[in-house]
Amino acid sequence: MNGLGGFGFAAHLTDTGCPPIGDEPFPWRSWDIPLGGLEIWNVLADFYSGTTSIPRGLLHYAFLDYGLKGPDPSLLARWDQLNKVRKVVGVAGGDVHGQRYKVGPLTVPLFTYDDTFRLIHTHILVLEKFTGDLGHDRRLIPQALRQGSSYMSYDRRRSATGFSFVAHDEASMTATMGGSLELQGGVTMATAVGRDLTYEAKDLGAYRVEVYYRLLGRDRPWIFSNPIYVKPVQ
Repeated sequence: MNGLGGFGFAAHLTDTGCPPIGDEPFPWRSWDIPLGGLEIWNVLADFYSGTTSIPRGLLHYAFLDYGLKGPDPSLLARWDQLNKVRKVVGVAGGDVHGQRYKVGPLTVPLFTYDDTFRLIHTHILVLEKFTGDLGHDRRLIPQALRQGSSYMSYDRRRSATGFSFVAHDEASMTATMGGSLELQGGVTMATAVGRDLTYEAKDLGAYRVEVYYRLLGRDRPWIFSNPIYVKPVQ
């Protein structure tokens, strides 16, 4: 695929299945394949991981904002490790299937298409405006996804549109998600945690942002950025 100029994203990476409905786990096992992209957050897999019984699943669905846990911490750790070796882009997936479940004599629709498409998004950043021309616009989307000029967010409760994560170096060069800067006396990176935060990166590496919001006394997952890469001076 890579040799033909394509790229792909491995999905269901830490899928645990859902035993109460007979859904078997099928986690990703081929970590030796040098994929350029990973599905970091799958909303259906997140839901299933907390569904230990049918009643708990229905309760979980009724209070989805509180029930979803966000990306699997072990997957985030693996993503960080992979980004130390090569660039690996992250995306989010709604895993939309329009499921209907039997609960006794009732058929209950969960995660309808309309609802799921409003839950979780991969926001992309493009350098040109969309014009409505198919030939022009369809080129921008894969470019942004391949580059990692994007971030993932749970938008059901509050929109993450307008989130910004940028880095500036002492030479006044700027990079945003998916981009890179050379380490020259420290790189100042502005992130959105709460409202604003400034951080000076003094080490090489891939720097990304996680943003949470408070709900009923707990931090809930909201935004997960793709990294900005701080590289050695060439």
